[in-house]
Amino acid sequence: MSATILVVEDEPAIQSLIEVNLHRAGHNVILAADAESARRAVQQALPDLILLDWMLPGMSGIDFARQLRGDTRTRRLPIIMLTARAEERDKIEGLDVGADDYVTKQCARTYGHHAVAQAGAQRQKCARKAGCRRAGSRAGAH
Repeated sequence: MSATILVVEDEPAIQSLIEVNLHRAGHNVILAADAESARRAVQQALPDLILLDWMLPGMSGIDFARQLRGDTRTRRLPIIMLTARAEERDKIEGLDVGADDYVTKQCARTYGHHAVAQAGAQRQKCARKAGCRRAGSRAGAH
């Protein structure tokens, strides 16, 4: 199933690699290089999933995730932190602010597709269970 995935990553080479791999897997990809651009993209239309880097120019990915979780419109939006920060305390902090998963960039190639599929399945399950509909969603995007 095709998903719309917002990739928030400031390093062009990594952003491009993620984009190519997600396109090959059949997903639609929206790119943002910072939290402000990502916020604008989310305001226009909710993606099915956000892949979010921790270290971004301006607002950090952690602060952006916290902001998303504090808004009723984006509270249930799946977020996967995709970051170079591999310390255990970083993973705990990422999950504590509300990330659904935490993937280090070193593991992204092998684990990334699995994490995207799991987040998509979880989102579908939530939608069926709670009958929730996303504000601002596109028709047929579920």
